[in-house]
Amino acid sequence: MPLRVDVEGKGCDGFTYGVAFDPKDEDDQLYKFTDFEMVVDPVSLQFLTNSEIEWVETNEEQAF
Repeated sequence: MPLRVDVEGKGCDGFTYGVAFDPKDEDDQLYKFTDFEMVVDPVSLQFLTNSEIEWVETNEEQAF
């Protein structure tokens, strides 16, 4: 199952970014990498263009 990255507007609080495993919808953009596939819906894509997602591991947490 591909990894979905999405963006949701939260009014005055700005945006919330989500990452979850989710099936591809018909209008999603599919990106294939060596070890995984990623899907992004058309609305989120406009906010994620030229963005970089980084995985961080510390003693306290592991997170994007």
